[in-house]
Formats: sequence, C-alpha cells, structure tokens
Amino acid sequence: MARKQCLGTLDRPQCRALVPDGQSRCTTCQRLYRQAAYGAQYRSQRKTLIEDDPYARCAICGSTKDLQLDHVVGIKGGRIRGDERRQVLCRIHNRRKG
Repeated sequence: MARKQCLGTLDRPQCRALVPDGQSRCTTCQRLYRQAAYGAQYRSQRKTLIEDDPYARCAICGSTKDLQLDHVVGIKGGRIRGDERRQVLCRIHNRRKG
C-alpha cells in the first residue's frame, strides 16, 4: 500500500507522519482539524439558530431534544449561501445523514 505525507493543520504544519492512500491527515491532525471546524463561528451560529430560538426543531422529525447544526452541501456544485448552509437536525438524524 502506498503511503504519503500528512497535510498537517494550522497548529501542526510540520507534521511528517505517513498516511495510507485515501487519507490526507494522520489521526492526531484529523482530530485537531475537526476541532478547529467547530470553533467560535460554529458556537455563535449554534447559539443564534438553536439556543435563542424557542421554536427550534429537527428539520426531519420535529424533535426538540439533542439538536445540532448540520452543514448542507449543494449537489453538483450548487451554491448555497450564508445561514442557508446550516440546518437544525436532532442527533439521530444528523448521524444518519453522515
């Protein structure tokens, strides 16, 4: 199996770990990369869309428990802008969506 060098993160740009084909980061860098993705901007949007809205519900089942923000990706390069890229889903539906 061919191996290539880890891409690293902003915190670890010098990472020299080797990763198998099909992956771009080692497990440590992948964890750091995911943590950065859910930084201050995510927390701010979560507060605005879920915590401050008394009527927030899952877009699929209507549940009000364990709500999470889901990132909507446009199909075939369609552009979705701003808060339209986020939808509120319960934990179960967000995990099923992948």
